[in-house]
Amino acid sequence: MGLNFSYNIYVKKNKLRDTLKFISENCSMNENHIEYKNDKFYFVRKFYSHSFQGEVQSQREDLEDVLNRKFSLSCSLRFFPDDKILNYIHSKSEQKIIPNNKDTWKPPFYINKKFEIGSFDLGIKDKTPNEIQFSFTAVSSDMSRLIRESTSINQFFKSFCAKINAEFGYLYKEHEGARLIWFEGKECDIDFSNEISFSQDEFIDVAKKIIKNHK
Repeated sequence: MGLNFSYNIYVKKNKLRDTLKFISENCSMNENHIEYKNDKFYFVRKFYSHSFQGEVQSQREDLEDVLNRKFSLSCSLRFFPDDKILNYIHSKSEQKIIPNNKDTWKPPFYINKKFEIGSFDLGIKDKTPNEIQFSFTAVSSDMSRLIRESTSINQFFKSFCAKINAEFGYLYKEHEGARLIWFEGKECDIDFSNEISFSQDEFIDVAKKIIKNHK
């Protein structure tokens, strides 16, 4: 199986609007997307309707009404280039692309001195009665290695946490462990190896206990 590393950001529910605004300003979404209209955010799902001869139809729901259901979106994020990002783009551009393959890679857009790279699976769900978890999961092993190694991507998510005053932020690296990037209102880079047994859902509690014991 391939790697699917993910950046995970936890925010208070009263920061939902600020978080969605930051995401909308720094990413592009594909068919299913988040839409801001009439001072509200909506989850828009597109689908092919058999009733209308295969035409694309849209269903719009208040985003807060769907947070208790598991759903995800596909998005591309914009990063300032560093050597890891440039090498990733170069390696992809040299690969032989198979025609009509749904996973065919396309050269990233260059917008305001940033490269737009995707796709990430964007997950949004209620974590606790007062917290929401945003997860950005790389969809391939190459992308997973990129988000693990790129300092630009690491800094993007730290800036994201600072902008929305996040509760926690971390990179989950599956069997390799995790890296805490935001804790108690500050940037950090604390690696937790795979020698410590924890699932993704358990990581924050494990990190809190370890940091508390070392203060």
